[in-house]
Amino acid sequence: MSDLVFILGLLTICGFGLWTWRIDSVQRLDTPARLSIAFSSGMVTISAAMFLASVVHLAWSRSLFVILLALATLAAWPAISRRAGKWRPRLTDAGILVIALVLAYGVFTARLTCADLLFFWGPKAAHFQAVRGIDPAFLANPNYYLMHPDYPPLLPAVYAYAATLAQRMSWWGTLLLTPLSLLAGVASFRGLAAPKIGEAAAGRYALALAALMAMIAVGSSAAGGADPLIWLFTVIGVSALVFDESNGGRAIAVIALCGAAFTKVEGTALAAIIIAAYAVTTRRPKAAAALAIAPAILLGSWLTYAAHYRLLDSYARSGEPLHSDQLAPVLRQVAWSSSYRVWWLPWAVALLLILFISNWRRAAFPLAVSLGTFAATIYFYLHSADPAFWIRTSAERVLGATVLCLFLASAAAEELRIEN
Repeated sequence: MSDLVFILGLLTICGFGLWTWRIDSVQRLDTPARLSIAFSSGMVTISAAMFLASVVHLAWSRSLFVILLALATLAAWPAISRRAGKWRPRLTDAGILVIALVLAYGVFTARLTCADLLFFWGPKAAHFQAVRGIDPAFLANPNYYLMHPDYPPLLPAVYAYAATLAQRMSWWGTLLLTPLSLLAGVASFRGLAAPKIGEAAAGRYALALAALMAMIAVGSSAAGGADPLIWLFTVIGVSALVFDESNGGRAIAVIALCGAAFTKVEGTALAAIIIAAYAVTTRRPKAAAALAIAPAILLGSWLTYAAHYRLLDSYARSGEPLHSDQLAPVLRQVAWSSSYRVWWLPWAVALLLILFISNWRRAAFPLAVSLGTFAATIYFYLHSADPAFWIRTSAERVLGATVLCLFLASAAAEELRIEN
């Protein structure tokens, strides 16, 4: 019964993101896309609220969360009653559902469980739920050093929220977040892309995106870890900036950037790369700087907290030596370690679609993000004198955002073919 309550708790996270329905761009989306953006922004909202509660020493409890959920719903109520954009089920939706169900089968039969869930995301969440807040003494304990004490708290906070409602941690329940991330990413993409490339084309691309995300999740055994959330925030953030050039689109992107930056160090790098790529490819540095404000404040608050309790680790390694002599071996090892157990099929699909791009202007932004995330990954690995094990155990997960942005580049170019 507690597992079911935990799962229902994860679903209620949508309520904390209903405030996004006040954004004009979200109001124009269909219901699946609106719910998906509410779910992703809800994770950002509740994790930030839980972090703030820990800062002021307010214990997490069911009562606190019920009050916060009620306040969030009341704040969004005028927007909730507004009719969503028109959505008609299509054959591609059935395909997306089948892919999600197959992924869920693999997840719930423990075939795809991420080791990081068992070694630090899950233990952090279980401990935080037990002590009813973020525990800096626990994070500072040298025996738990490999749990990455300075990683931002979004994922363990989300799990601890559901565990607080259920009064116990559900290890099976945590795995549900992976297929939910796939569905939320695909629905958000389709809703954002449809006004620009047409419903039929958006449906086809959404089906391909679902297959791509599922292959990456299966090939990298990512279930329960943080990387499916990074992929979700990548899809939403890049899609919003590509397909919606209004202030509302940038507001959606800011939420996704906050989520990525508040998840882990690779997410922070991703957010920075998206902002830099947007500034360069659109030649709008002021707009790009505006995108950075909220993520910088959110992450800066956490890093200040971590520095106060002497938790800084991954975010304080800029002074470590760069082993540039390892570049060739690192590139070879990354190439061999990123096949996703299907002979590099995700890469092949994304690269094949790029060959059909006729106008590169619109594709420039997601392509720049893809190249930037790949370069950042190589840069991280070059900080280890012997990164072979690190690469074998992480490359497929970390490079998921790179593959997805390659795919989004082809979808971005589809808009130009219709417009011209």
